[in-house]
Amino acid sequence: MARGGLTRFVAVSLLVGTHVGLVSSSQVSWCDSTPENQRYEVFLGVETCIPLCAFVDSKPPPPSPPPEPAAQEDVGERRRLLSDRKLLQSNLLNISRTEISHGYPDTYEDPFKYPYDEVNYPPSAALIGAEEYTEVTKNYCFTPSAGEECTYTVCFQAEDLDGEYDVSTARCYRLDVYNAVLKFDGDDEAEYDQLNQLMKAPDGLTMSSWVYPDCSGNYVGNQTLMYFGSDRNYETSMGTDEGLKIRHGLKWSIGADSETGSFYYTDCEVGSVFSPSQYYCGVWHYVLVTIAPDSTGFLFVDGYKAGHELPTSQDEYTWSVTEFTTRSRVDDGADGTTDGVYRFGYLQGEGEGFIGMLDEMRVWNKAVSQYEAFELMLARSADSSVKNVFTMSTDSSAVTSPTTLVGAPEITYKAIPPMVPCVLGMEHSVGPTVGDCTTEVYGWNFADGLMTQCSIAGMQVRATYVSDDVVKCDTPGHVSPRFSEVLATNDGTNFTDTTAAGKTIYHLYLESSLYLQGESTQGASADDVCEDFTADSLAVSVGTWVCPKCGPPSNQNADPADFSTPCLTESC
Repeated sequence: MARGGLTRFVAVSLLVGTHVGLVSSSQVSWCDSTPENQRYEVFLGVETCIPLCAFVDSKPPPPSPPPEPAAQEDVGERRRLLSDRKLLQSNLLNISRTEISHGYPDTYEDPFKYPYDEVNYPPSAALIGAEEYTEVTKNYCFTPSAGEECTYTVCFQAEDLDGEYDVSTARCYRLDVYNAVLKFDGDDEAEYDQLNQLMKAPDGLTMSSWVYPDCSGNYVGNQTLMYFGSDRNYETSMGTDEGLKIRHGLKWSIGADSETGSFYYTDCEVGSVFSPSQYYCGVWHYVLVTIAPDSTGFLFVDGYKAGHELPTSQDEYTWSVTEFTTRSRVDDGADGTTDGVYRFGYLQGEGEGFIGMLDEMRVWNKAVSQYEAFELMLARSADSSVKNVFTMSTDSSAVTSPTTLVGAPEITYKAIPPMVPCVLGMEHSVGPTVGDCTTEVYGWNFADGLMTQCSIAGMQVRATYVSDDVVKCDTPGHVSPRFSEVLATNDGTNFTDTTAAGKTIYHLYLESSLYLQGESTQGASADDVCEDFTADSLAVSVGTWVCPKCGPPSNQNADPADFSTPCLTESC
């Protein structure tokens, strides 16, 4: 929007500082099209842009630029003109990061309450666009990569760099990076009918998924996760070709206690191959099955080695690898038919609907080793050899869209273990060197998995999942007072990348001390110390370190006389 044809250079700059705040406005204003205090839902690998537009109003135009010096002019005059042009451009064209003033109280309304009250810019984001005279339009664009699945508070100001350095108010935004999963309620089924035609049955098969069995409903029995099958129904000279309904299937079977169960592989040739019945519902599990061209295969659940455990914990990490042999193969349409199917969440004609969530369903046209299966479990994104991957993203360009056959599977947001969480704050940022202080750790994309951990001063401790943005940890002890970096992991291997998060959180270890708030019921006694004195003791010395709190006592409405010391006003 032009404003009277005036010409002024305006720049949009990032704001970097401690807390979100406002800088007083001058004659630089935001366009009506620029959003304010908005939250954006962002997804891995999908670009999101914040549109920014500002203008300068009611100001005289800048002086005209000096002319371009002619080649035949005096060398000294030519240098002077070039210097004038460069000086004018340096005064007008600039993009810089400036400090935010501390303008807001701690109780500032959403979306910038603690721990989101400090700016943290994603390192891969960029401010795109060129400076202009009267009006500037730019886009702040962000395409999250692995490690950047955090929430970011970003702030901007528009600044007139010519002469008076006028600035606009700040505009701040939240970029929330989510992970989408597919949720089933027991009556939902989806399929991707083109996958079989992409496969070559003799080359082997691997398929995997992150699986979150739901504990609600007290449902006991078998639940279908996914399967390759066939809808063949042809009359032949040897009878009816029904195609073998299940060629390769993965299922979950919850036990009578409605808490633990088994994952199992099934097909029409080998029957069913079960893992140990040791896996809990209400937590994420990684399930993979692989079959080699020589018909050997294994069912892999949550790992393959005891070393993938927490060294400071006595808890046992449950995992299993179950081997089997089968001659069953994918119906890949090699005979010219297209009856092969790939379905998940439900088994047509038999029910066995899954209750829970699925994500990162991947299929390879090859077999993998146990070590490779473990690496695939830790990988946030599929490798280039994958035939198909369902990321469940709400962005249609980033996912192979399944066709719903029964019910309506719901897309919801939930972190999964291969995501790297970011740490943004703590409930107790100061604690004793002896440790054992339970504190909430605030962040983004914590997963309800088996290896969710905190790391404080490089020491890993078990984390209790509360929500995708809160976990609880017991601080480990430390030998001496110090600031210690706080990180988190969902898989026990990949910890918070503080550069990618744009923020580093520290826990301060201090020697244990007695904290008093001025209440009459507070204090401590150590009467046993009197037993250390003898009848010959003629003197005693007492010393302590004291850190008085500034300001009035916590009970600010009390009568000051209640806190006076009689010995200072009367004879004792």
